[in-house]
Amino acid sequence: MYDLLPLFVPFAPLAAALFLAQSALRRRTRGPAAAVASGAMLVALVLALFSLLLAVAAGPWTLSTWTWLTLGSIEVRFGLVMDHLTGVMLVLVSSVSLIVHLYARRYMQDEGGYRRFYALLSGTTAVTLAMVMAADLIQLFLLWQLMGVLLYLLLGFDLSSRRAADSAAWSLLINRAGDLAFALGVLLLVQAYGTSDIASLFERAAADPQHFALSWLGLPGARLDANATATLLIFVGAMARSAQFPLHVWLPNTMDAPTPVSALMHAGLVNAGGFLLNRLAPLYMEAPTTLHVVFVVGTVTALIGSTIMLTQTDVKRALGYSTVGQMGYMMMEVGLGAFALAIFHLAAHGIFKATLFLSAGGVVNATRRNPNTEPETVSGGPPRLPLWVGLATTLGVPLLILVGVHEMLGISLPEHQGAIVLLFFGWVTASQAALSVYRAGARNSVNATLLMLATLFVVVFGYMWGGHAFEAFLYPEGVGGLARVAIDWTLFYIAIALAAALILLGWLTAFRRVEGAGSGRPTARGYDQAYVWVHGGLFVEGLYRRLILRPAVALAGLVDRYL
Repeated sequence: MYDLLPLFVPFAPLAAALFLAQSALRRRTRGPAAAVASGAMLVALVLALFSLLLAVAAGPWTLSTWTWLTLGSIEVRFGLVMDHLTGVMLVLVSSVSLIVHLYARRYMQDEGGYRRFYALLSGTTAVTLAMVMAADLIQLFLLWQLMGVLLYLLLGFDLSSRRAADSAAWSLLINRAGDLAFALGVLLLVQAYGTSDIASLFERAAADPQHFALSWLGLPGARLDANATATLLIFVGAMARSAQFPLHVWLPNTMDAPTPVSALMHAGLVNAGGFLLNRLAPLYMEAPTTLHVVFVVGTVTALIGSTIMLTQTDVKRALGYSTVGQMGYMMMEVGLGAFALAIFHLAAHGIFKATLFLSAGGVVNATRRNPNTEPETVSGGPPRLPLWVGLATTLGVPLLILVGVHEMLGISLPEHQGAIVLLFFGWVTASQAALSVYRAGARNSVNATLLMLATLFVVVFGYMWGGHAFEAFLYPEGVGGLARVAIDWTLFYIAIALAAALILLGWLTAFRRVEGAGSGRPTARGYDQAYVWVHGGLFVEGLYRRLILRPAVALAGLVDRYL
């Protein structure tokens, strides 16, 4: 009966959520709300660990229980799939949620709606745990929808805050738009292959890919690839939930939510897009065109999110854009076929970002108690870095790591050119960490240099080695793998983008504001204006408000006035 053990993982937080919800409706005193919810999460974590160990020892299994919905000849069955991917996600979600539950015990003690908060927190965790185990695509979609509704309620937890209500409404609006595309993709797959069971979908899509005629559009002879179209539509749903450009604007604006909510959301809920694409990895491997789109969207999101993050002055908003960039990096990995590496990134980022958000709350409170705190300054500035160290750091070390890791693992680098793309982004990330280490240790040039080299080596080597090793663990049957990409064309487009950026920078640098000329006041350079543009999030949110929100409000006003 060990196969029934994973069923009880989401039941523990679900039971706690129902108990706290009914007591909150009866307006009872706070009582042991934190103890009940945290205890249930501890039980869920223990069960998740045992489930993962069983999946490793006994192998993956699927449990289908009963048919709860019939759509013509299609039976939608309630079931669960327990494999290595499910086990990793269960442990990650339950462990992060347990830490958030414990942290919120004192952080939320002076807030109203204490039991309501814990009921929502436990309920969201329970739904997320159930979603990662879903063996049926329609079941997964419905749980995905419920998770989005609970996320909206968590973001709008403070009923007295207009800003929190606005940010929650933004998240609901954008996620529902993405979920509409998700629903169309699900319906297309069910119509094409006659089943909603995920394992059966994989088998039928691989054995007999379906196409739809477009004669009804006046295009005789044209046919639509069901796999490519459905996976692209599902990816739009993942874009909205994981804050991919241009559907990312809701995530940085959720900073008015309580810090525990931000920690759970950035560490777990926004990762749902990466999990969804991994759960459907065999379908995406049958649709290379969709993977190309995923790669482009993820790359653009990673660059834009990381750039905007560097200009933010609010610590939580900077963390929000950092999450946007990291989610783009995760999608870029999926687009390269590195599905297991995306989950490795997902887990590492979840733990890392939860720690940062929970620490940010303490930093903000400490700053409020002592607003005169100033950063430590080092007289004389940082020492100059030797030229050979710079050359070794930027050129030699990444190349040696790239060649060395693939030689040790016996992987042909020309057949896995996606590794070069990932190495570039890993090198950028490691360089950022090395720069931080260098600044922190600027008093001692030798120590700073050694720390920089060690940081670069650990980050890049650990990332590549961990990614390959995790792929063998997560997908022992061989799903995914770094794909061969058109490196020549990729470098060509990067060169074009860099040339355009340099031309734009030159134009902006030559630009001067007319006001203030001759008055003795300093004039602003073009790059100051560029900084304002980046700091404002490239004004994507303003575009949304002008093109969508204002017309929607005006239409609602007309309906309210005349109907």
